[in-house]
Amino acid sequence: MKKIIILFCSYWIFTAFVPPHDYHVSITQIYYDSTTQALQVSIQLFGDDVEKAIEKNAAISWKPLQDFHSADSLLRAYIEQNFKLLPDSQQQAAVLQYLGFEIDHDEVWCYAEIPSLPQAPKHLYIKNTLLTEIFAQQSNIIQANIGGHEKSVSLHRQQREAVLEF
Repeated sequence: MKKIIILFCSYWIFTAFVPPHDYHVSITQIYYDSTTQALQVSIQLFGDDVEKAIEKNAAISWKPLQDFHSADSLLRAYIEQNFKLLPDSQQQAAVLQYLGFEIDHDEVWCYAEIPSLPQAPKHLYIKNTLLTEIFAQQSNIIQANIGGHEKSVSLHRQQREAVLEF
C-alpha cells in the first residue's frame, strides 16, 4: 500500500509540473482508399491545445476522461466548424463524417471520412483553421496521399486554405 501511495504521489508531482509546449502544430493526414471509395482523414492535435480551444469556443470545460460523450460532441462541433474538405469541383464542402476520437498520451487523434467517392479526386480544397484562434503561431500541416501521389502544405493564421492537385 505504501508503494502505491508513493507511486501515486510521484506521478502527481511529476505531471503537475510539466511545462506547456512551445510549439503549436496539428498534423492532418488524408488518404483515398479505393477499396472503400472514401477519403479517410486523421487529425493529430495536442490535448491541452484542444482543451483551450473548446473551452474558449463552447465556454465549457472539456473533460474527455470524465464525460466521453459530451467531449465527443464538443470535439465534433469544433472539427466541423474549423475543418473543411472539398474534393474536385463540388460547389460546397462534402459532408465530412466525423467518426470519433481517441487520446494517446498528450495527443488527441480525430477521425473522419468522406464516403462514396467512386474515384480518387484530382483536386482537394482544404480549409483548416484549427487552433488558429487560440495560438498566433499555430501551424496546421496537411499531408495527402491520393492515388499514390503525395502532397503536403502548411496552413496557419495568415494562410488558412489551399488547393492540392494530384
